[in-house]
Amino acid sequence: MGTLPGQSPLAYQGIREKNPPQLFIQNRTPTSADFRNVHVGDMWIDTANDEPYICTKVQGPAATWILMAGVGGDFNTFTADDANTMTGPDCTFTGNNGLETVISGTTLTYRFTPVVGFTGSQREFAQAALQTSDGSATQMFTITLDEDQCISMNCRITAMRDDYTSALVGQIFYGARRESGGAVEIGAPIVDILEDNASTPSIDAEVNGNDMRVTVTGLAGQTWNWVASYDYHAVNTNL
Repeated sequence: MGTLPGQSPLAYQGIREKNPPQLFIQNRTPTSADFRNVHVGDMWIDTANDEPYICTKVQGPAATWILMAGVGGDFNTFTADDANTMTGPDCTFTGNNGLETVISGTTLTYRFTPVVGFTGSQREFAQAALQTSDGSATQMFTITLDEDQCISMNCRITAMRDDYTSALVGQIFYGARRESGGAVEIGAPIVDILEDNASTPSIDAEVNGNDMRVTVTGLAGQTWNWVASYDYHAVNTNL
């Protein structure tokens, strides 16, 4: 009694072997005009750009080739959904859920603004880094307060001496408001530090004009590398 195709491991279902597919090796990118003797699933290796393509459709005198993977590299521009082009290295991505990502040089910042009715309120995440070689207080970053705005900030700082003999880890909790004129601190910053240097490197926060700013103080005759990761919550509008 006979069997239908596929019901027997010995059944033969066609004259074209499906595995492996046809492989084309050329020193260019495939186009829709590359359809002759091509079947869905065939692959194309572009040796000029080191990129593999796969055929997903052959219809009439045209083939559809899809890039399977690309070589990593730097980006210079993005094309948004509205067809506007953003040019690097400074780019901003804004999502419908209030999440905004800002790339400026080597700094990556996240802003989250989901609160309906509080226009201008947001939460932001960012990093800053610097090197010191003396015992002077050095500004690491600032946060500017808008008029009628209140900001609470959490900051974590990690620092290490360049000869790896000592380090510092610390955190700062701080808040300020601006009703009219310059910024006013709500209270003294809460600073916690762990460090193992014979002297005392330090971190601090203060208001300066319209800004909240964080400072770090190294030691004379020593080179220290500092990295801060911080986030802050801004409230700008009353209900």
